[in-house]
Amino acid sequence: MLLLDSCNYRLPTLFLLFIMASLSGCISMHDSTPAHSRGVNQPELLPSEINDFVANGPAGSIAVFSQTPWGEQLEFELSNKYFAASGRDCRSLRLRKPASSTYLSEALACQVELGQWQVVRPVTQ
Repeated sequence: MLLLDSCNYRLPTLFLLFIMASLSGCISMHDSTPAHSRGVNQPELLPSEINDFVANGPAGSIAVFSQTPWGEQLEFELSNKYFAASGRDCRSLRLRKPASSTYLSEALACQVELGQWQVVRPVTQ
């Protein structure tokens, strides 16, 4: 009788130990690197020449860049800087081919650290 009672206690104890070991294995396998550090959905930083223009150019400034994230030989027009709800300084960039009166697109860039800007997706699009 004593042997039968000890078996009744071993099964639940072994089951609980198995569950705890399984969960600790799952926890130890979890990747603790934040998504923004791995580059998942991370917008790209602007090339240095464009970055300097966006960081320092006054509103209404226009410059042409031979290589851009949006294509070759594009003219950029800067809007005013504004403080976004994300807590960063941002500004719109209007893009077009030089000597064209039609804008191809508009992009949004925000400052991510002192002097460094990156392309971001507008919340409304």
